[in-house]
Amino acid sequence: MTRSEKRKKKKKDTTTTTTTHLRLQPPTLNNQPHPTPRLPAPSSDHDNQQRCGWRRWRLRRRRKGGASEERGEAAEKEEERRGVGGERRGDSGQWRRRPRRVVVVLVEVVVVFIKFTFFFRSTFFYSDGGGRWSWGCVWSTVLVGRLVAVIVIVDGRLVVVGVGDGCLSYTFADENSIKLVSEDAQHNFLDDLPFHRYVKVNAIYQFGDSFSDTGNVMLVDPSNKCNKLPYGQAYFDKPTGRCSNGLLLIDSYAKLLDMSLIDAYLNKDGNYTQGVNFAVVGATALDASFLEKSFNISLTSNFSLSLQLTWFKSHLHSFYPNVSERRRNLAKSLVLMGEVGSNDYNYAFFLRKPLSILYNMVPYVIQAIRTTVEEIIDLGATHIAIPGNFPIGCLPIYLRLFKTNDLNMYDEVKCLKKYNTHSKYHNDQLQKTIIELQKKYPNVAIVYLDYFGAFKEIFQHASLFGFDESAKQTACCGGGDNEYNVDIKLTCGSEGTVVCKNQQSHISWDGVHLTQSTHQVMAKLLLPSLLRAYQNVA
Repeated sequence: MTRSEKRKKKKKDTTTTTTTHLRLQPPTLNNQPHPTPRLPAPSSDHDNQQRCGWRRWRLRRRRKGGASEERGEAAEKEEERRGVGGERRGDSGQWRRRPRRVVVVLVEVVVVFIKFTFFFRSTFFYSDGGGRWSWGCVWSTVLVGRLVAVIVIVDGRLVVVGVGDGCLSYTFADENSIKLVSEDAQHNFLDDLPFHRYVKVNAIYQFGDSFSDTGNVMLVDPSNKCNKLPYGQAYFDKPTGRCSNGLLLIDSYAKLLDMSLIDAYLNKDGNYTQGVNFAVVGATALDASFLEKSFNISLTSNFSLSLQLTWFKSHLHSFYPNVSERRRNLAKSLVLMGEVGSNDYNYAFFLRKPLSILYNMVPYVIQAIRTTVEEIIDLGATHIAIPGNFPIGCLPIYLRLFKTNDLNMYDEVKCLKKYNTHSKYHNDQLQKTIIELQKKYPNVAIVYLDYFGAFKEIFQHASLFGFDESAKQTACCGGGDNEYNVDIKLTCGSEGTVVCKNQQSHISWDGVHLTQSTHQVMAKLLLPSLLRAYQNVA
């Protein structure tokens, strides 16, 4: 054979080998051709943009291995024998099994640099090995080289949140936006994360009622039960006007942010360099005159939002006479609007008002909150957090006063559905108003704090957070021969009441208010949302 003939033969063999390799495909079953895999339809333009670049790649990948679900029972058995999603290697026709769940590849990485902080966003696709593909994305935050947080979103749902050196698994149900499901998480899961290193809050201005009052009640109502022991004994060893055995939510926020405790406005010896507390026990969103005129609810005092707003303006004018200085201070401060509005409803519920009256009150309460927020924004505030109401149907006071033998009135955790439904309605309307305010004031960070969800998360997983499961509906301090330890005539602090031995194991302190332990857990659950109010505006 001549040299030229050898070259021609070698070239022919190479062409044949290449053609055979390109046409190599898994054998068909029952002489049926492989159907074209069906791709999941994009749910939005955003999803479509993320997926379209990988559409051709996924088609080619599916054609190489893995039979479609539409091949019939015989095809599935044959695939199971050979290995689902296998891939043929070489001329021997052998099949190799691939894992049923595998993350394929990182599609894109987006890096944003803001104030010494890197925000990374990555998108990935993964397969279950049976021809079904999904996508997800990863958000991670690194502050000067140190990992702060990792967020993983799969199929549009938040599934993992990593904070500091540990990870917490979250899923979000329809009824609860704060849902902790990790068995390994403990109630001190954020203790090792020093938030004050990353966020500097100059001052906190607190509005609200007995869930937030840090001492104003001692001056306006000295005979109030919150001004007597055993209130305050767990932390201060004396009553301070706080309606708990120790610290409140506002105190827990301040400690997590490495700030001093916020003093009450009426305490003239207080230190106001890091904020002021205008909340008062028994305060309402609506004025007392309006409640009496419109809903026939008579109050002995009036510490409504409008009065607290007047105190707020007076404080600003006295501390910051210069308007520009005043606005600069507010722009670096955090305003907490409550929790407020629950007393408006409590007074009506305790008076056995018709449920229709309670629902008619909601728009007025929401409007009072909105008006106050808008005036605060006009003064220069740019960071505002607005809490929703608690699930009052889970509080011992409601369970005792409205106890019924009708089991249909209770939900799966033995809370009264009617009262929780009203709280959820209020919260839904409040969130709609917040969205409207966000659109109206795009340069102001306004966030919603889900007190309902945080409390219900603690209630549903009491033992996970260190609480006694059998005592989660029992007041630690109270009287009365009943399972809730609540008697409206024998309230905590009265002669004849008893205090539980282990206060840290109880969620409820006096049937209405919460223990220091509950406040601390709620603060840790809610702090990420709270910080968004401070970080969303440059």
